[in-house]
Amino acid sequence: MMKYSLIFLWTVLAIYWLPILAINNGIFSDITKEPWTVGIINKTIGFCGGSILSASFVLTSASCVDGNEPQDLSIHYGSTHRTYGGKTAFVEQIFPHPQYTPTSLDNDLAVLKIKEGLSLDQRTSKSIDLADMDYCPHKYHVVLVSGWGTQEHNPHLADILKAANFTVRGNSKCGQALTEKQFCAGGFGVALEYGDNGDPAVENLKLVGVGIWRLGIYQSSQEPSVFTCVGYYAQWIKDIMKRTI
Repeated sequence: MMKYSLIFLWTVLAIYWLPILAINNGIFSDITKEPWTVGIINKTIGFCGGSILSASFVLTSASCVDGNEPQDLSIHYGSTHRTYGGKTAFVEQIFPHPQYTPTSLDNDLAVLKIKEGLSLDQRTSKSIDLADMDYCPHKYHVVLVSGWGTQEHNPHLADILKAANFTVRGNSKCGQALTEKQFCAGGFGVALEYGDNGDPAVENLKLVGVGIWRLGIYQSSQEPSVFTCVGYYAQWIKDIMKRTI
């Protein structure tokens, strides 16, 4: 009887602990829960994440596509699995932010116009609304991050979509590395990994952040990760979407 009680206890604890475990620690999700999430296959640097803004546009980080031509990129969407299922789309134009700075990763956003558009079924593939103008998540707020990045001690990209809750931390916890238009979140086992650059950070079903990098000399998942505040760029993104349709 004691054996089964312990099994039940650990099962309950595991269920309640799931949201706070790291995206790089294998907390698997399903694309129907985060249907805005896409994978970007880059022929030169490998893999990044992105978010569906509409059938014609995807948002990612500028550092993911820096120096690339549209033909270098393809979009995998509509599948829980990174390597099969879903659909593939191609990129027509790349719009990196004009003030993107590679050294500080300031203004690290890029809008991708999709060639022939995405086929959105509203279940496994769906657009997400942008954050309100000039909004950036506050300390202690929680954002949901999803993607296919590697695990901390495993160099291989995940095949199954992962998601985790990242708690926003005060900028004082993140040192002087942050710019005014970035926020940090996670740490304590929750962190971005290789392949998570460009991943969406969502709050109240709005895209509030785009994953960039992780703080710390030793690149440990105990260190917080850095995101671009999407709200500060909402008008720039909307302007691109309007003038290029």
